[in-house]
Amino acid sequence: MKVNLEIFLVTLVGDTSVRYVVLRHDITYKPLNPDDLVRDFTFNTKAGPALVSRKNCYVHSTSWRYEQDGSIVLTYLVYSDRMEFQDSTGTVLKLEDVAVTVSQDATRPRPAILMEEQIILHGIRHLSYLAKTANRNLLDVLSPESLLRFKAMESLLAGKFK
Repeated sequence: MKVNLEIFLVTLVGDTSVRYVVLRHDITYKPLNPDDLVRDFTFNTKAGPALVSRKNCYVHSTSWRYEQDGSIVLTYLVYSDRMEFQDSTGTVLKLEDVAVTVSQDATRPRPAILMEEQIILHGIRHLSYLAKTANRNLLDVLSPESLLRFKAMESLLAGKFK
């Protein structure tokens, strides 16, 4: 079975937006812990689309999903207030414009359509929850301003069922 690693590099922009880039890697034949691969792909490179120091970021495994092609995607969000994007690299996303994913069937929780923006929203809501529950590792890398923004966000952890 093919296994893909999806890494979202994210920072807050203003009160309700984020800037991000996504890195995707086929890790099917890499017999390593995906946590270690995320660190390798994110921090052990000098030519990536965004630069961030390991000590200034929080790495969070947000989800996994089965794709229709038979592959599994492991998703991680790497957040930092101090992320530096190359030139105009990255997408700015206004979080309030993103619809929460909805599953039609409680026994099949993966939505029929899953957009990149919804994955970002899901990950950010995880971070909001962790900020509200005083997760020490996250609090160590957030500025006071970012902490206030995360605490003000909706922190429902998953999508919803119709």
